[in-house]
Amino acid sequence: MTKYNQLPQVEHMYIYERKSLAEIGALFGLSRRILFYWKKKYNWDKKRFEMDYEKENFSKELLEFARKIMNKVSKGLVLALAGITVGTSTGLSTTLFQST
Repeated sequence: MTKYNQLPQVEHMYIYERKSLAEIGALFGLSRRILFYWKKKYNWDKKRFEMDYEKENFSKELLEFARKIMNKVSKGLVLALAGITVGTSTGLSTTLFQST
C-alpha cells in the first residue's frame, strides 16, 4: 500500500479522532515530513477547528432546544396541576388535568 492510499485514513484520524501526528506516524510508518506536508497541503488544522466549532455549536443548540422543551413541559405541568384549561391550535379547548 502506498503512502497516498493511507491519506484518507490518516486525515480522519488527525481531524476526527484527534490523534497526534507522532501517533499517526508510528501507527502507519509515515515520516513527520510527509505528515506535516499533508497537514499543510490539505488544511487539516482548519478542518479540525471547523469540526470542533460545529460540534460546540451543535451542543449549544441542542442544550437550548432541550431547555425550551423543558420550559414548555414544566409550564404545562403547572397549568395541568392547577386544572387550567388552555386553547389548542384547532380552536377547541382542553382541560389538561381534572381531579376526580
